[in-house]
Amino acid sequence: MRLSVVIPTINSASKIEHTVQMLTHFLRKQHLERFEIILAAQTSDDSTFEVIKHLASQRVKPLYLKKRGKGIGLTAGIQHAQYENVLLVDDDLPYSLESMERLLKADADVAIASRYVKKMKQNIPLIRKIVSACYIGFVKTLLPIKQHDIQAGMKLLKKSVFERIPYPKETGYVWDTEFLTLANRKHLHIIEVPATCKQKPNQLSMSNAVLPMVWGVLRVWLRYF
Repeated sequence: MRLSVVIPTINSASKIEHTVQMLTHFLRKQHLERFEIILAAQTSDDSTFEVIKHLASQRVKPLYLKKRGKGIGLTAGIQHAQYENVLLVDDDLPYSLESMERLLKADADVAIASRYVKKMKQNIPLIRKIVSACYIGFVKTLLPIKQHDIQAGMKLLKKSVFERIPYPKETGYVWDTEFLTLANRKHLHIIEVPATCKQKPNQLSMSNAVLPMVWGVLRVWLRYF
């Protein structure tokens, strides 16, 4: 297996080096023919660009993006990926490495690290659980997404799926929702792999994200339906 890992990141100067070290150590233990880690960094308020510049190597490849947005980082990272198998990962590695190992064994067009298909212990703040449940319910009333975990921060996909569907137009967190909308409309083979997740409370960022995400979902609905 040849693998491209795409990490969209912003304001991560204090953690991105540790994330890259953890990932590199893990991937070296897997039976991979080759792998690369693409750091799709958007303009930050800290020294993220400088940190990832020092991390650059044959395997670690920085991208310097002027515009901000998780979706911008994901699209740019996938487009720069060398290999067919592309793993999308959040820059704080909230999913367990055991979950990542299970995901790498999946055989599908798209495999989602899902928190909701099996009862596994999740260390997720209550406010995030409530907001996520409301968001999922809202999305499923408008969009034909069959999967349970529609905002999973870790996915394994085939780069060639973008020969069948366009890249999402959403530049922020709704990128994932638009991607799954397009993938379901084209009847791609999508599976959910049980995963455990650990996230720190971040009420401020959640409150700031809610309204833009609602408007993003409405844009996706208007765009395709």
